[in-house]
Amino acid sequence: MSENEKGGPLYDLRSGRVQGSIWDREGPNGDTRFNLSLSRSYKDKDGNWQRVTSFDLEDLPHAREVLAKAEQILTEELGQAVTSEVKVTRKEDVKQGQKQSF
Repeated sequence: MSENEKGGPLYDLRSGRVQGSIWDREGPNGDTRFNLSLSRSYKDKDGNWQRVTSFDLEDLPHAREVLAKAEQILTEELGQAVTSEVKVTRKEDVKQGQKQSF
């Protein structure tokens, strides 16, 4: 029985307040597919731990470390091809005619 069948991730990664988990699941053709969840932890006003999927500026180096390790695991240990393309849209471009100062 795999970790996913038990309800848990294949890998858990952590740096600072940032956590990542690599999951496997069965694809529509019976193939194995992998995905990554990314979150950060904080304590609320009552002292209870919470998890969210938004990040503060100080979390960015930790998120980068978790993502880099996840990519390494996916490519080197799980044999997956990882590609990327980043598309950037500025708010100014979306709201034509309205200027925003940064």
